[in-house]
Amino acid sequence: MAPFLAAAAVVVLAVAVAAASAVWVLGDARAAEAERRPVSARIGGLEIDRPEVRAAACAVVWVFALPLYLAARRAR
Repeated sequence: MAPFLAAAAVVVLAVAVAAASAVWVLGDARAAEAERRPVSARIGGLEIDRPEVRAAACAVVWVFALPLYLAARRAR
């Protein structure tokens, strides 16, 4: 039973980190947009420029989306 609880704790922690990151990205991207300095990224033909889309991407594909947001944020 102990290995299962440890694995469950890791999953819960990973979900909590992804959720907290998504909330932070949403707030930061909205603040940047309010300052008329939006954070935008383009991957091929896909452009991610809305704060809500960025936050959803961070929640779903955190490993890819958070570093992309941080790189785009730095580039502005």
